[in-house]
Amino acid sequence: MGRGKRSSVRMLGWAGLALVMLGAVSVTAMALTASHGKVPPSKPLAVALHDAATAAPPAGVTAHFAVHQHLIPGSSTLLSSGPLAGATGTVWAAGGKVRVSVHSQLGSTQLAYDGSSVTFYNPKNHAAYRLALPSHMRDTSTAAAHAPPSVADISKLLTGFGKDAVLSGAIPGNVAGRPAYTVQVRSRHPSGLVGSLALAWDAARGVPLRFAITPRGSSTPALELVVTDIRFGKLSAGATSLTLPAGTHTEALHLPSKQQVQGAAKHVHSVSGAGAVAKAVQFHLTAPATLAGRPRSEVRSLGDGALIVYGKGLDALLVYEKRAGGQGAAVLPVMSPVSVNGAAGHELETTLGSVVEFSKGRVTYTIAGFQTADTILSAAQSLH
Repeated sequence: MGRGKRSSVRMLGWAGLALVMLGAVSVTAMALTASHGKVPPSKPLAVALHDAATAAPPAGVTAHFAVHQHLIPGSSTLLSSGPLAGATGTVWAAGGKVRVSVHSQLGSTQLAYDGSSVTFYNPKNHAAYRLALPSHMRDTSTAAAHAPPSVADISKLLTGFGKDAVLSGAIPGNVAGRPAYTVQVRSRHPSGLVGSLALAWDAARGVPLRFAITPRGSSTPALELVVTDIRFGKLSAGATSLTLPAGTHTEALHLPSKQQVQGAAKHVHSVSGAGAVAKAVQFHLTAPATLAGRPRSEVRSLGDGALIVYGKGLDALLVYEKRAGGQGAAVLPVMSPVSVNGAAGHELETTLGSVVEFSKGRVTYTIAGFQTADTILSAAQSLH
């Protein structure tokens, strides 16, 4: 792989991490427990959400955040070199512009949105990547023209959502020294190892403060993104601007046009149904009617392979089959060797789910789900 391609791969990794951070601070939030500080008054969830949606936007926001993860059961070291381990950062936002600085095991990077383009900067490689956004993706006039939903509208949405999920209501608390409300959500249906989601936002400003996913039967989040300190007010000049050092190599990125997307879609031939997929793929398809006690719910060709789904929703098992390549499948550093009825494979077990991959004959199988490692391995053995 050439230097340019390697740099692009690194950039995409940084971009993904930076977007996770940005999304954690600017889109989602959560709180599992209250910290010391003032607590807002109790309110119905619909009212608390309406107040957040109608809160006057602050002149500026400066927020420090941290990422905590407990994905590998019984160990705190296996992911010590992962990009999310111990990641921290700062967000500056004002006037529709945002800058994010992230520090993690990968080093440091920055992301900035200036109202028309997104720029990723990786100091380690002295490289920046700028993506110009089309006008329809950055035009906020249409959204601003619509009034926020009323309390009655929100109540109606929550009632519909409550058919599939249990909502805790707005729990008063304090996050990062700010009075905050928290809502906890868990599925009414089987959800594998996924226990609950928790979201929290500033009671007065409506700004998100914390997000977490907690495994079933545990009180420790598997993944938590939390604002540790936040300040509102006018920012200093240039706080949201990304200034690139002299000598930085800048590469322009481009989104595919609508015509390109439509043209590519015409060349993608996907079929569904066990019989049709078996005829379409260049290998022997293994798709039993049931797997690990779950009925087969979907079979679809995907790329040069086939995706088979067993069960529904978060409790489903996903099986991806493809013709084995000459060099074998890529293995993540945190995957462990495992035997699948004598066949060599690899396994990744986390507190939220597991993945097993192995090859049999000329076919590579990948089985994944929000399930225990024993359940996924048993499913793999059934396929073998």
